[in-house]
Amino acid sequence: MSLRAMFEEAADFVGLAERSRETYWSWTGTFFRAVKKPAREWRGADWEFFERWLMAQRPAYSVAARKQARSAVNFIFRHVLKLEVGRLELPHLPKPEPALVVVPTREELVRLFAGLRGQDWLACRIMHGSGTRVEETCRIRVQDVDIEKARLRVWDGKGEKNRVTVLPVNLLPALKRQIDWRKAVHERDVAEGNGFVELPGRVGRKWRGAARALGWQWLLASGDVVKQHRWYHSPGCVQRALKCAREAAGIVKRIVPHSLRKVFASELQQAGMPAREIQGLLGHADLNTTATHYLEANAEGAFSPADVPAAALQRPWAIERKEALRLR
Repeated sequence: MSLRAMFEEAADFVGLAERSRETYWSWTGTFFRAVKKPAREWRGADWEFFERWLMAQRPAYSVAARKQARSAVNFIFRHVLKLEVGRLELPHLPKPEPALVVVPTREELVRLFAGLRGQDWLACRIMHGSGTRVEETCRIRVQDVDIEKARLRVWDGKGEKNRVTVLPVNLLPALKRQIDWRKAVHERDVAEGNGFVELPGRVGRKWRGAARALGWQWLLASGDVVKQHRWYHSPGCVQRALKCAREAAGIVKRIVPHSLRKVFASELQQAGMPAREIQGLLGHADLNTTATHYLEANAEGAFSPADVPAAALQRPWAIERKEALRLR
């Protein structure tokens, strides 16, 4: 059996997420190029050499990247090759300092959305209004949109978690038009002998005909039909469209699809929503993740001393102290 087949079998057994599979397999290739040995000859010493090699490549590999690489190699040795490596002398990985949360302003968002069209515009509006990730947004199914309650059901998010989040009321008319358009496209696909969609788990066996039901179709659809299946709108298309819109708007600040999710969290915080409720809408297991990576530092009331006149810098406590020293 090839290494790739063994890898896929182990990933299925432990339930490794699709994105994690891609990342771990990429690191497996990097490990192979570094140690220059076939997988059957890999040992604990090769793991130690690989980590020292990554450390020597600075700044090509950050601490976060090296941590990710360690997780990938651990998966390969433990679950794929099933090797006992014993105690290893691996370099210390310092805890990376969390980056500052930088989000676009409302004025910048208006300029961004003005440069977007069609499904790219709708995807970005959903990410800003509902706090979804770009892949979660592109994988929304028609039946996940609850127009009456202005709610959105998110299935199999990061970590295979499910949650319910909000939908902006001002976006509901556009969502209704999108659903009507998807219905028309789906009816045309079915008439042409297509109209199938990928289903999760064993849904296809439990519910006959679900693969062609409108409710299971992707809300944001691809323009291509492959083997009678219409796929969802590509997250890469959304990323490229947002980049072009940012450049056209003349915005220097780095804005990616995930920035819209951070805007969602930060604006809810500014509006007074408790952090615990924001955590639930984002689908985070740990409140620290929400507070550290998604909420802007609260600088309300802060000011620069350069904007204060010199006379105003004489605080009462300083004057009282000077008077006390004079009396002594």
